Amino acid sequence: MNDETPKLPSFATMVKNFVKSSVEYIAEGMPAVSPEVYKTRMEACQKCELRIAKDDRCSLCGCYVFHKGQWATADCPDNPSRWKVAELELKKKSDNVTDL
Repeated sequence: MNDETPKLPSFATMVKNFVKSSVEYIAEGMPAVSPEVYKTRMEACQKCELRIAKDDRCSLCGCYVFHKGQWATADCPDNPSRWKVAELELKKKSDNVTDL
């Protein structure tokens, strides 16, 4: 296991990422994810080796994951997206639940 703390991207890259995400988020009416999706996203981030735990930031985009995770228009910058994978698992679980 690598004990080296991941580094943030350059300041210019972080500004570009933030502006791009913010413009899309605002243009769509600032939609938020459900509490269940947010919890799933944060669990995925907690397990990620690219997360900078000290600041709770993503080393790929530089965002604070606890903020970005709330935005329905945002996505995990990893490839494949850890959030999409986690959200698919959440959907599978909810699809398997039957109403009584």
